[in-house]
Amino acid sequence: MADTPYLSIVIPVYNEEKVIGLLIDSINKAMRKYQRSYEILIVNDGSTDKTPDVLTKTTVRVVNHPYNIGNGAAVKTGIRSAKG
Repeated sequence: MADTPYLSIVIPVYNEEKVIGLLIDSINKAMRKYQRSYEILIVNDGSTDKTPDVLTKTTVRVVNHPYNIGNGAAVKTGIRSAKG
């Protein structure tokens, strides 16, 4: 399948409005060196700050939990949702 990325980078977040944009930019910069397709998949684990607003301004794929259920559950959601 042409739309299937080679690699999925899964990042669970909770109230990370101040750093998530920088992290996404850093990942994209690092991944430009490789000749492989990738996706960045953010699992927003019920953030109560402006993290969802920051994420809507990016091109990453986002899965939202309606409330915080913990890092382990967010990682599990990310793995199940990953395409790469």
